[in-house]
Amino acid sequence: MANSMGDFYRAITEVIGFGYLEAGKTMGLSSYGDDRFFDDVMSCIHLLPDGQFEITLAGDRGLVNALGRMRDGSNHEDPFVIDAAIAYAGQAALERLLVHALDYLWSQTKTPNLCLVGGVALNSLANGKIPSLTHFTNVHVFYAPGDSGTAIGAAIWKRVQGEERNTQKLRFFWSPYLGREYLEGESRAALAASCLVAKRPKNLHRDVAELLVRGRTVGWCQGGSEFGPRALGHRSILADPRRSSMRDHINRRIKGREWFRPLAPVVEASRAAEFFELPAPSPWMQFVCPVRKHARELLPAVTHVDGGARVQTLRAHDNPSLAHLLHEFESLSGVPVLINTSLNVRGAPIAETPADAIDAFVSSELDALVIDEFLIVKTNTQRD
Repeated sequence: MANSMGDFYRAITEVIGFGYLEAGKTMGLSSYGDDRFFDDVMSCIHLLPDGQFEITLAGDRGLVNALGRMRDGSNHEDPFVIDAAIAYAGQAALERLLVHALDYLWSQTKTPNLCLVGGVALNSLANGKIPSLTHFTNVHVFYAPGDSGTAIGAAIWKRVQGEERNTQKLRFFWSPYLGREYLEGESRAALAASCLVAKRPKNLHRDVAELLVRGRTVGWCQGGSEFGPRALGHRSILADPRRSSMRDHINRRIKGREWFRPLAPVVEASRAAEFFELPAPSPWMQFVCPVRKHARELLPAVTHVDGGARVQTLRAHDNPSLAHLLHEFESLSGVPVLINTSLNVRGAPIAETPADAIDAFVSSELDALVIDEFLIVKTNTQRD
């Protein structure tokens, strides 16, 4: 294994029993843990000068064996409590490593601006703490900072080659909605093949807002899909964040995933500060921040056990349709916030095509589905 933060966090994740690409579960679980294993984890990490570090992962004295002993030696306790404590230690150690490296970086640059890429940059819990723990106050995280984002980086690099003498600033289109848009005929064909009854309402956004206020869950499939790991309002499941039971319902009955997994809120950027203590603009859900105290009872379904939320701040010009829906929902509920989680079920990737969205809809307890301007509603749900 390489001496890297990513491999370190992956080792924590796999010892707990999650899969190779399931570090997000470790991050969510960490908020339920305590610090009993933190010193043991840090004993395998040596902080070196100039922001460097050395992590001993393998071997008898390595982290992997140490974590295994911690886990195996706690058979008398609830396994969830032990795994949560291991996740907490891993998260806290990762944050210590990150701050150590960033402190040195700031000493060399003295700039308030920081741009993060790489898989570890998907750790939104750590990202949200950077402005308070370091001298960096303007933090930017790309919407696809992991390996997939290198494709965009390569394209940008090719574009800027030979531009050294160009005195004009180069600007790039930063929207994550890079998937192809499906024609109306393709959506109609997918609906016809499913035998579902779809309507085309005169006021789609009002009708959907009314469903949401009544406690219905809505799949939302519009435009080109998002590039990157987050659903940002083109391939989403939307729901009312005021209902405390909604997180459990979505996790268990729709997505079929662990009960402790948090759900994210989407809020129009101009209203975000009313509900969340944001460290930076978060249009791509890359920062966990505290939910303001007055909003925690108002928004229980998106407030994690630690009082935080991974917020999407929506700018209306980025996604006019979702912004319209937020306005309609606020007019009925008084709250300009919705739950926004990815449109998929357990074991399946985020929906791409209209047919994928329909498959997620019919195989789960989703109450309604929007595909472009079409609305399908199940009639046998009872959650008013």
